[in-house]
This record gives sequence, structure tokens and C-alpha cells, in this order.
Amino acid sequence: MIFDTNVIGSEVFKFVNAGDLIIHSVFNKGFNIINERREIIFIGTAENGLFPFGINVVPQTKRQLLDDIQVGNEVKVKNHCLYFNRHIVRLNGEIINFKDKLIKNLAFIDEIKKVDFSGYAHTDFNKRQVDLLLTDLTSDNDEGMLHYFIGRGNGLTPTGDDILVGMLFVHCLTPFIVPSKIALIKKILQEDCTTLVSKQILNLALEGIFSSCLIDLLNEPSLSLSITRLLNVGSSSGKDTAYGIFSAI
Repeated sequence: MIFDTNVIGSEVFKFVNAGDLIIHSVFNKGFNIINERREIIFIGTAENGLFPFGINVVPQTKRQLLDDIQVGNEVKVKNHCLYFNRHIVRLNGEIINFKDKLIKNLAFIDEIKKVDFSGYAHTDFNKRQVDLLLTDLTSDNDEGMLHYFIGRGNGLTPTGDDILVGMLFVHCLTPFIVPSKIALIKKILQEDCTTLVSKQILNLALEGIFSSCLIDLLNEPSLSLSITRLLNVGSSSGKDTAYGIFSAI
């Protein structure tokens, strides 16, 4: 069966043509494909927003694809389509360049200050640790806080990484991180430091490319709604990112 796509992140086209593709991981909301450079392409529905490396499909398409694949299956690319075991996905959706949507609108700040982040007080990411990270990011001296945060926590995107993504989001709007620390983040991400998905999200964040749940903070007429959507991403990923934003502002 041949399926159409709704929305495609512009980064997808950099990744689908980078050698052989295989199914990397499978979830309720979709699945990840990985290329030879170990870059991730997500195919699925948009409960967690749209991703720069994502291909958005309708729920019925997602279900039929999930029934057709297993981790390790090869995926072929041909004629602007992805070929699975029994199904073909046409890369014909609307292409979104998320970087072009990054505008310097800080109206969301007052709304995000209303969120209760007190739950982090007794964790590895309490205010003292976050303040130390922020101090480290603004200094050329390396106090080791990036190594402390990157990869710390559980899940597909560990909490420390999500917090750093939030800080990088603020940095792209109002720069505060010194160039040497941007270079250090890039260097650390070349190591076996965290999950592949988290590495990809952080590397894109360094380029000023973020998911729709963050971009919506800059564009949505209803800020409270966009904050709520962000907080509901994943089991804690969205709130962790919001905590990073809150800390940085």
C-alpha cells in the first residue's frame, strides 16, 4: 500500500540520503529510522509536536506501518519514497524549515514563570546545579558542568539534555553562552555521552533548530495553550525543557 505524508521536517532530506537505512526503535507514537551516520529520522504522529527530523503521518498510516516493521528491518529510498516490507511512504508532505520560524519574541517569558518547578529541588538538577551550569556556560573556564548534565537522567532524552536544550533555546533568542562552551558541547556530543536521539536534538539546537512545541512559544496567539502543550511532551521531557528555559531567563 502507498501512503502519503502530512508534514516533513527539512532536516529529513539530509538524513535519508546518507547511506543504508534501518529501523532503529519502535514506540506507540511511531518509530525511528537510522542512517549510516547514526542520524535519526522519526516517522509517526504529532502528539509530541513536529520534529525537524520527523515525518508526520496520520494515525491509521502509523498503525499500518507499525504492523509491517521490526527493529533491524532495512528501509529503501527510491523515487522520493521510503520502501518498507509491504508499504511505501511518499515524501510528499509540506516541508517545514524550523530554523526559519525562530523569531525573537519573548512574550512567553511571563507565562513560563507561572509554572511550578519546585519538584526539581531534591533532584540532581536542583537550583544550585542549574546555577552552576549557567555560570559555566558564560565562562571560558571549564568547571565540568556540561559533563555533569549531558546524558544524566533516564529515558530517550535524559533530563540533563532536555534542560540544556531549553537553555540553548533561550541562547538563540538572547545569546549568553560563550563560543568556547558551544564548541565544548559539540565536542562532548562526539563522545558516547547520551542517547542518539538526544545527541541529534542537541546538535540541531546548537544550529538554532527546535521542535514545533518550542517554536510555538514564539508564534502561538494563546501562550498558555502552547506552554501546556510543551509541558505535556513525553513523560517529563517537555517540563525538563521548560525548566531549562525558566532557569536561563
